[in-house]
Amino acid sequence: MANWRVGRLAGGILGAWAVVAGLFPVVAAAASPAMEFSILTEEGCTGSNCPRLLLGEGEIERDTYRAFLRAAGKLKPGTALVLNSPGGEVSGAILFGMAIRGAGFDTLVPSGAICNSACAYAFLGGVSRVVLTDGRIGVHRSRHQLSNGDKLPPDVEREVDIEINQKLKAYVTSMGVSSAMLRVADRIAANEIRYLTPKEMTSYRVVSGKLHMFGDPSRIRRPPRVWAPDGTTIETRAGP
Repeated sequence: MANWRVGRLAGGILGAWAVVAGLFPVVAAAASPAMEFSILTEEGCTGSNCPRLLLGEGEIERDTYRAFLRAAGKLKPGTALVLNSPGGEVSGAILFGMAIRGAGFDTLVPSGAICNSACAYAFLGGVSRVVLTDGRIGVHRSRHQLSNGDKLPPDVEREVDIEINQKLKAYVTSMGVSSAMLRVADRIAANEIRYLTPKEMTSYRVVSGKLHMFGDPSRIRRPPRVWAPDGTTIETRAGP
């Protein structure tokens, strides 16, 4: 099992990616630490030709795509983005997925990791998409609320449902994925999670192809992450 050492990302604005703002006017507030990005390099490998991965862990927010683009600017197209996320804002996930595709990155959910709720839609942005054994993609119906946490009136929620489902369908199909994935999600209550089976992921084209820049992804396991009280990552390392 390969070990990976971590390089923390520096700040700065790198590159640009045209995205459409205002896809979803109503979103849920994030409840977990926001997604952070770290570069992983295989231990024992030195030089510019060593395989490098980009790790994204945490909650997807509206501007997560901006942090991703800063990180992606340090790596080559075809790099694998390793995801481990409980979900987040659907609007942010769509923008994130569009940015992933525009940057030419692959997506990977390694063994022991999850990519639930909004993360499942971000994952679809990968040019090639791989889920390893014991990695999980979880879906459910979107939960709609105002940014202050208030619930929507039933008639407004129905209208929002229609709008979001239309835009999700357009996004999912534009990524080459079957809208059958959305029908599965729509049958699951917002407070529950339904994990797609390997057969479903293949049938719906949620997974496709092989990673472009990394030979054997089965060597990758989810690096454990320790969060400081203020949400800052204080340690990230890989191991068996």
